[in-house]
Amino acid sequence: MIVLLLFGLGTGVAAAHSVYQTALVYESELPCTELRSETGHESGATNIYLRGDVQALRDNVFGANCQDDWTRPVNYIRVTYVLQKQSPSNPSSYSNCISYSYVLSPVATDNYRISNYAGVRPCGAGSYRTLTIGAIRNGNTWYGGDLSSLNHLF
Repeated sequence: MIVLLLFGLGTGVAAAHSVYQTALVYESELPCTELRSETGHESGATNIYLRGDVQALRDNVFGANCQDDWTRPVNYIRVTYVLQKQSPSNPSSYSNCISYSYVLSPVATDNYRISNYAGVRPCGAGSYRTLTIGAIRNGNTWYGGDLSSLNHLF
């Protein structure tokens, strides 16, 4: 498997059809953690595409919560994801298909993204989603959570 590590908000491998969600998973005065979780594929292909983003945010100078990007030092953002398959008999249940290891940001940044192709239906035909797990570090403590993408039928 080839893992593509993309820094910042730059361009990278784009899926022709994808479903995703973005949400704050941790919110406080400092810090705030926003995740994006995506599942997709290239046009005409069934090779499953995963993407997970972590955005570090903080309050702005006017006191509005989670409004400004917050650059973190090297290794202060971590992200991983799990490819999950929906149970055909119980749509609210998912099984882990492929799990990946955490990746730490190798540069100072406010956003860190990982993406990967998992193969063609690695756990058989069905509905898949990406569960992204991410956090940002402030001092010695990690702040984050998890977020799943929407379902995609393969």
